[in-house]
Amino acid sequence: MARLEQEEFNNLLSSLSLPSEAFNIFLPSSLKIVGENVNWEAIEGYLDFALGRAKLLGGEVIVFGSGGQRRIESDFPQEKVMEQISYFLLKACEVAEKFELKIAIEHLNRDETNTINRVSDALQLAEKGGKQNLGVIVDIYHLLRENEGWGVMERAGKKLFHIHISDPQRNPPLGKERILSKFLAFLKKIGYENRISIESRWQNIEEELPKAIENLKSIWRGVMNDEPHT
Repeated sequence: MARLEQEEFNNLLSSLSLPSEAFNIFLPSSLKIVGENVNWEAIEGYLDFALGRAKLLGGEVIVFGSGGQRRIESDFPQEKVMEQISYFLLKACEVAEKFELKIAIEHLNRDETNTINRVSDALQLAEKGGKQNLGVIVDIYHLLRENEGWGVMERAGKKLFHIHISDPQRNPPLGKERILSKFLAFLKKIGYENRISIESRWQNIEEELPKAIENLKSIWRGVMNDEPHT
């Protein structure tokens, strides 16, 4: 996606009625962060530009998914890859600190990338990074695809910065799936108090989004009232 010129960005900024608190699709496809030919100068320039704009838009959390940009090609050493990802996260956090932003590492299932496939992988990186503004996101779709136990969310504690929710097939959460009730009940149990975003494949977002929001509110009311999962 091409960058908006400053005038276009200013027009967008003035038209917003709500702040954009969370961002995903962090890196453009042109900026690989692993492999033989990583352009760190270009990456650092992009970080300063993009995170500065995210702050102006009301941003608080930046989700680091970017599966293609962290995908390992051929026989490039795994150890080197993780060093590169760790270095990228350090640089991202340093820039994010200037704008009072948090970076949340996203686990992506193996069909989407071949690094950081589980929440536990993301959490290990966040803890190793040693930065207060570096944490993780949990995405229910990837969590279920990788068959990872939910206890890792409790272990993440204050490092759990954000949640992505959908139905188990990554469609909008429009039904009363028992798994969504159980998932929200678990978040209640561990005392999660940060935001939740819907990330799904929309067929008609204008029609589906209001219904999905109301459905999640209904499920959450049931969770808060300790109603059985149906």
